[in-house]
Amino acid sequence: MVLTHSGKCLVHCPVGAYAQHPTLKPGPLCQLLTVMQEMAGRPAQSYVELHGLGVVLLEGHHSLIGAVCEPTDGAIAAARLVAMQALNVFGKLYRAQVQALDEAHSKEARELA
Repeated sequence: MVLTHSGKCLVHCPVGAYAQHPTLKPGPLCQLLTVMQEMAGRPAQSYVELHGLGVVLLEGHHSLIGAVCEPTDGAIAAARLVAMQALNVFGKLYRAQVQALDEAHSKEARELA
């Protein structure tokens, strides 16, 4: 999944066995991950386990990329590689658009508060 710093889910694309029986809801997951990322000081890479699934989170180019995987060393390493590739390509192609969407989403959230 691709999300903004303010927690807006931009892309959610489940694949493999997880796509057949997804257990995490993308909207709340994006919000949770962005809050956790913020509380951790916004590291470039992080990992968390939720409901028996691993989530690799990478930050860069005004985007966050989350890759859901099995919580095993091999799966985590593979998810990290896929997330790095996605962050590199998506970030380079859509950085300006993501930044604009993030600013609009943050402004909307401030107005509602």
